[in-house]
Amino acid sequence: MNSFARELSKILNISNPPHYQPDAIIEYVSVDSRNIFLPEKTLFIALEGNKTTGADYVESLVSLGVVNFLVSNKYHSKFQHLAANFFFVENPLMSFQHIVEVKRSEYQVKTIGITGSNGKTIVKEWLSEILQKKYHISKSPKSYNSQIGVPLSIWGLNDKHNLAIYEAGISKKNEMGSLEKMIKPNIGILTHLGDAHQSNFKSKEEKLIEKMRLFVHSEILITKNSLVVEHNNAFQLLKNENKKLKIITWGETDNSDIIIKQIEAQKSISVSYQQLNYTLHFRNFEPTFIENCCHCIAVILVLEGDLKNYIGEIEHLNSLEMRLELIEGIYNTTIINDTYNADLDSLKIAIQFLFQQSPHQPKTIILSEILETEESYKEIENLLQNRKLHQLIFIGENYASLLSNFQKLPIDKVSIYSTASDFVKYHAHNTLKDNTILVKGARKFHLEDVVQFYRRKTHSTYLKVHLNALKNNLSEFAKRLRLETKIMIMLKAHGYGLGSVEIAKLLESERVDYYAVAYTDEGIELRNAGIQKPIMVMNPELSALEKLIDYHLEPEIYSLSILEKMIEAVNKNTIYRDSKLSIHLKIETGMHRLGIIEEDIPRVLSILKSSPNIQVKAIFSHLSASDEESLDDFTESQIQVFIRVSEYIEKELGYPTTKHILNTGGIIRHTQYQMDMVRLGIGLFGFDSTGILQSNLQNTISLISKITQIKSLKVGESTGYSRKGMVTKDSKIGIINVGYADGYFRSFGNGVASVFVKNQYAPTIGNICMDMTMVDLTDVIGVEEGDEVELIGNHILATDLAQKSNTISYEILTSISSRVQRVYWED
Repeated sequence: MNSFARELSKILNISNPPHYQPDAIIEYVSVDSRNIFLPEKTLFIALEGNKTTGADYVESLVSLGVVNFLVSNKYHSKFQHLAANFFFVENPLMSFQHIVEVKRSEYQVKTIGITGSNGKTIVKEWLSEILQKKYHISKSPKSYNSQIGVPLSIWGLNDKHNLAIYEAGISKKNEMGSLEKMIKPNIGILTHLGDAHQSNFKSKEEKLIEKMRLFVHSEILITKNSLVVEHNNAFQLLKNENKKLKIITWGETDNSDIIIKQIEAQKSISVSYQQLNYTLHFRNFEPTFIENCCHCIAVILVLEGDLKNYIGEIEHLNSLEMRLELIEGIYNTTIINDTYNADLDSLKIAIQFLFQQSPHQPKTIILSEILETEESYKEIENLLQNRKLHQLIFIGENYASLLSNFQKLPIDKVSIYSTASDFVKYHAHNTLKDNTILVKGARKFHLEDVVQFYRRKTHSTYLKVHLNALKNNLSEFAKRLRLETKIMIMLKAHGYGLGSVEIAKLLESERVDYYAVAYTDEGIELRNAGIQKPIMVMNPELSALEKLIDYHLEPEIYSLSILEKMIEAVNKNTIYRDSKLSIHLKIETGMHRLGIIEEDIPRVLSILKSSPNIQVKAIFSHLSASDEESLDDFTESQIQVFIRVSEYIEKELGYPTTKHILNTGGIIRHTQYQMDMVRLGIGLFGFDSTGILQSNLQNTISLISKITQIKSLKVGESTGYSRKGMVTKDSKIGIINVGYADGYFRSFGNGVASVFVKNQYAPTIGNICMDMTMVDLTDVIGVEEGDEVELIGNHILATDLAQKSNTISYEILTSISSRVQRVYWED
């Protein structure tokens, strides 16, 4: 790789790039300015976003020692004076893809390409786990399957790899072609065809055809027989284009190439392939789990010709949650749980995630052995070279001989324990107080025991917050706006109950310009977590004036009296008399809640003109019916009043302000009035009361609990208070550790709501108790005590529950109790 910089000019058809250093070493690539491990060996790709560009960070990265940049041509004059390698191109992303395409062509490694609506990442991780003893595998880290994720995955390919497994995901037409050129799979896997991104395609078949562009040069395609039968035309089109392609199917029917039959009573499957027969037994027999196993079995039969050496590994596969999980821990710690595997690519992502957390908290890494080569340990040294750590704790005896190398790094303390159990027993855990702790390692080292030890709350009910879904929803709203329009994110009520700090930290690098909170304390909490962007406080307390100024918070002024009291408080305190306080004027336009009434505006202007230490940062109002078509005339009247009043105020003040009136419904239905900024609230969390954008939004929460006990009831017996849960036939009842004290409403009882367990729905039975809920499991197959159940999530939407209780989604979200732990998932 050291000579790769010399080749870039040739690959990109660039002659004499400014300040070109042909011997510069390029070993890493980065698209995130916050995550540069070894700057002198990194190529920074300045991607062009909807509103921001990586080019904004180039000059600061040069000062940090980054030497190589791939940048858009339009910045040529801006950067040509800087002493670094600049490769100026038309489109940095497309050029990076081309670089990786050329790099990939240098390796004749057997490659498996996986696509499908779901199951891609699980199948990839399982195949890697099963085959790692025989193969040195290059694979996509986590779910890196996008236009940028795929080239980042393939960049790590090197001479030592003899098998590559990459996944590819698309969301619209004409995306798979570029991914196929980079992956070049010999063997293809098509896992599933579902409804994801369906709005971008005319039909499922059109989406399938686009997905199968990944296999236009493959030798073998593995998929379910039922999929081929249902979409025979699409598969025939692929066969016509790729004459050499052999499609190998698996399924229960005799016309499948690999016949796999499920024996549910024994939790086993029988496999028949080319006169070979096998039987495999599983603890988990959930349909999706078994389907993903079948994909793996089919690949191994095709790749190896025999299953016998892999049966043990397959039978012991466990469900994997492909995520980075943030958990509140003891000793005021924050735990990042990433304990499902250990490889260098996923370690790099995990370290990046760790250092994106609060800059004020010290960082610690607890790391098991990496199940790769000895060179891996040197690579770990490189990854940590420029990272300030409080403690680095190794689990595994192989680190003992390398301890001195790591002690030279900028780490306060390095220690080693043979096992996770030894760490839990003997480490001085109070020394990790206030730390953000990354727990990372392969499952065989049982680091989940470490996570469980540090977990603050042990209540089996938890609220899972899907961070990638939040990003998707933000993007969907941003698409409707002009590039120059600012976005304010509403984080009142603890971020609608999901956690304002965690959400704000996630969105700091996204297209977000402002945050809004209800009270001063909420704004201070964001500032203490390292949030730098402007924050509006909607209900400022005069008693907290000093804190408003100290923490650079911007109060909403909604009446003449609150303005007078605010200025009086500023003038009384000589310390703050010369400070500049930015305020947001809220104008009453017809909602008749908080807002300055029109007749008070002359007096407000008079006060502001005589108060040089007060600056009007923004003028805004609130629409009361932006999502209701029948009230559009009223909404229009509100907007026109606001335009007239805000223009008058600006004229009188003599300077421009930021004007905003659109909320979530307004962004969707009245986009033409986006003005300078919009306010995004419930839409960020996946709820659209207009219904117009709902199909493009993703669910952001899952309320999960467990079945504590299963009981058998005879006819005439009952469960719960007042004998409301009377059974009319012999029944099986499950008791779940969640109740109305957790925010699961009492009105959900007696069959009004259901839970989702083992891929089936089970209705509630009897009254919801304070801490428990009973469900009817009589018709649910395969359920056991300890199984997780979904109370809210992808299968049971909060909007549906809200309708059942005659309320709105806001109340469902904000009612979830604080005793329910919030777990944040970076999928």
